[in-house]
Amino acid sequence: MRRIVVKNTLIDWLVLIFSTAMGVFAQLALKQWINNLDLQRFILEPLVGIYLVVSNGYFWAYGVAAVTGVISWFWVLRRFDLGVAYPVAESLAFVLLIIASSWIFSEPVPPIRWLGIALISAGLFLCR
Repeated sequence: MRRIVVKNTLIDWLVLIFSTAMGVFAQLALKQWINNLDLQRFILEPLVGIYLVVSNGYFWAYGVAAVTGVISWFWVLRRFDLGVAYPVAESLAFVLLIIASSWIFSEPVPPIRWLGIALISAGLFLCR
C-alpha cells in the first residue's frame, strides 16, 4: 500500500481545534448538567426525572457539542496522521479543560499543574 503524504492546511488545523473545543465544551456542559441534576428526584420519580433531563439546556448543549465534535473529528482523521492528530487534540483538550474549569467552576489549579500546562503547550508546537 502506497502512502500519500498530505500537507495539512490551515483549514485542517482549524477543524482539529474546533473538534477539540467541541469536546471540551461538551465536558463542561455535562459537568454543569450533572451539578444541577436532582439525582434523588430523578431516581424516585422516573417520569419527572426524564422530563428534568430532556428539559435541561445543558443536556442538549452536551449532545450537540459531542455530536459536532465527533463529526468534525471525522474530517481530522481523514486529513491527519493519527500520531499527530490524537496527541495534539488530547493535549490541547487537557490544557483548555483545566483553564475553563478553573474559570467556570472555580476549580483550583496548583502551581505544579500550571507547570504541566506550560510543558504540554511547548510540546504541542513540537508535534505539528
